[in-house]
Amino acid sequence: MRKIKLRFRSLALMSVMLLLTFVMVALNSPAILVKAVVRTFLRFLTQ
Repeated sequence: MRKIKLRFRSLALMSVMLLLTFVMVALNSPAILVKAVVRTFLRFLTQ
């Protein structure tokens, strides 16, 4: 009984961590793209 509970808890924790990382990536990818575009644009302007 206890082992099953611990296993379920660890699985839930893992799924939550994966979900959090996925959300972070989903939120950060547009920001990274914008940063890259701005950097390239600034480089083009400076050259």
